[in-house]
Amino acid sequence: MAGTDDNRDYSNRPETSIEPDRSTRGKTELADERTELANHRTLLANERTFSAWIRTGIALIGGGLTVAELLDGANDVLPKIIGIILIIMGAAVCVMALWRYNSVSRILGKKGVRVTPKLVTFILVGGLLLVTLLVLVFILIE
Repeated sequence: MAGTDDNRDYSNRPETSIEPDRSTRGKTELADERTELANHRTLLANERTFSAWIRTGIALIGGGLTVAELLDGANDVLPKIIGIILIIMGAAVCVMALWRYNSVSRILGKKGVRVTPKLVTFILVGGLLLVTLLVLVFILIE
């Protein structure tokens, strides 16, 4: 019945926790270990988020190229404009992903977490922006 008090005695239940025995380790050691694990989970979440935003940016760039090239049947200007807008949006998403990733990585780096070097992420996003620029030039030249 919802809302009733539970008066059962749970003091005789066996211990089912997966926690290490607290008598052998100090509370501060456990807290430090949990904090370190939480920082590593945050790092992995930051990398997954960066990956998702880069994937979204690439999809926008590909969608823009598709719209600009495949829907350009009668030399209409509208598909090219829509395609260029999608490509620019994809490049902007990649830049924002880099900014966000580096912001969170900087915070984690100050806490002593080993993060991916900035050069790697800058090369990745820089390469994507170079490809985006080449796609835009390809569309505009046609």
